[in-house]
Amino acid sequence: MEISAMDRYLNEVVPATIPTKPQGRVPAIARLVLDDAGTYEMWPCTAIRWSDDAVMVTVQFSPGEPASARPLWLAVDDVARVLRQAAPPATA
Repeated sequence: MEISAMDRYLNEVVPATIPTKPQGRVPAIARLVLDDAGTYEMWPCTAIRWSDDAVMVTVQFSPGEPASARPLWLAVDDVARVLRQAAPPATA
């Protein structure tokens, strides 16, 4: 199945400081904002560089096709290692 990446996601950022060396390969999940209404997709990714305010991830948009991988800088709040469901509200 062919999935195309957008030219630019609305939540891409330019970090204040850009690390010059790769810092590892950490499996993660990226939130990619598609439109002004806040529609988003969650994609598996690999975090390869990070700073205090941003994370560079690579997202492989077509599984099994390394050429589809694209690097993106996202705010730290848009990258996670684990997704947790919010606890249900307490009942009285």
